[in-house]
Amino acid sequence: MRTERDPAAIIDRLVHATNEHDLDALVGCFDDGYTNETPAHPQRGFRGSEQVRRNWTQIFSTVPDIRAQVLRRTVDGDTVWTEWEMFGTRRDGTAFRMSGVIIFVVVEAAVTSARFYLEPVEDTSGDVNAAVSRALRGSTTGARTPGAGHDLGRNGRAGQQSATLWPQKEGDVVILVVGATGLLGGAIVRRLVGHREKVRALVRDSSAAEALREVGVETVSGDLKDPSSLSPACEGVSTLITTANSAGRGGDDNVETVDVEGNRNLIEAASLAGVKHFVFVSAQGEDPASPVPFLRAKGLTSKRLRESGMVYTVLLPDVYMDVWIPLVVLAPVASGRPITIVGEGTHKHYLTAVEDVAGFAVAAVSNDAAHNRDLLIGGPEALSWRDVISTFERLNDESLEIQSLRPGEPMPGFPDAVSGLMAGLETYDSPEPLSKEVAESTFGVRLTTLEKFLQRNPS
Repeated sequence: MRTERDPAAIIDRLVHATNEHDLDALVGCFDDGYTNETPAHPQRGFRGSEQVRRNWTQIFSTVPDIRAQVLRRTVDGDTVWTEWEMFGTRRDGTAFRMSGVIIFVVVEAAVTSARFYLEPVEDTSGDVNAAVSRALRGSTTGARTPGAGHDLGRNGRAGQQSATLWPQKEGDVVILVVGATGLLGGAIVRRLVGHREKVRALVRDSSAAEALREVGVETVSGDLKDPSSLSPACEGVSTLITTANSAGRGGDDNVETVDVEGNRNLIEAASLAGVKHFVFVSAQGEDPASPVPFLRAKGLTSKRLRESGMVYTVLLPDVYMDVWIPLVVLAPVASGRPITIVGEGTHKHYLTAVEDVAGFAVAAVSNDAAHNRDLLIGGPEALSWRDVISTFERLNDESLEIQSLRPGEPMPGFPDAVSGLMAGLETYDSPEPLSKEVAESTFGVRLTTLEKFLQRNPS
């Protein structure tokens, strides 16, 4: 247990204040006479906690969903060496990512100085040979490298770049995203835009189309149920990523019309248009013979895709943290209700974060290791609902009331579908997905732990 006077405790406070977007708490981590040194950019150094306040006022305003995590740390006396990662989405829709090291000196529970080596992540800055060449060649113009305007330095205006300052990659490669206005589809689009890919989105809602166009995404009107609308959308497309499904729609949009027939229409249109690579987000448990209509539809679509002749990637994510933890745990806690589980809540699943699945989808675009493969995706740890609840209790230092229902009993306040799915999760343990080592080394995805998710999403 860290005490307030432990130098590492101030880092925990700093991370928490950042993720809570608590400006006063964040500035309170620093001594009034705080000194910031940026050895790689000497002119960006500054003194005083008020400059910290000015910096972070801009950052919170420009990257409203910014999150931070400390990947590694070590303490040597009053010095704390830390490796950081920060990420979020700017108001213009482009991705914000920074990574690097900060060395803090902590005296009397306050940061008195820091050496700052945190830099914007550059996905398109060239390989090591290009980097060495640039370093040896130097600069006669004083021009800054791409993304340097996102630093947290003295007068930098974090996140002010717009789409015109982040041009799309040259060439004719177009990536079509179907389901771009959904939770997962939106995360995929943000990542692709942040990578400066040429992105096209199939949309039905004109208001959603306008929001996508504002961040540089080309939009095409269409509907999976209307085959004639899909051919124009697929024209000139190299890679297609689809997350679309009928969940939560209603009316004429159901499993049969969208997930079975609509996806069949999309595969046929993509094949006729010469799409080279088709990325399909399915679900664990998919099976053309499944008694569950949604999983049957996913299984039929995956089968058709594998037989289409196109290069394919089928993503098979486990239960989504972002959907189920708020539904089952966070919402009841926020409203003062007991947590409801079905059965004993002891079967284990590899709960996965939407952002991680988006990372796999984007990585699949140009990664041969994803081609003509089914990728079983999950979080880094097998977790039961009891594990989720106990982790929440530990992080928040509180005890939660839990009520358990027999399978088949309706969960009060929840749709029947939720009760059924919760009961289903108590009939099996999920298979082991790609390891965290493979996820990171092969696909560049650092899997989200339950603890990290709960810290980002307090009740």
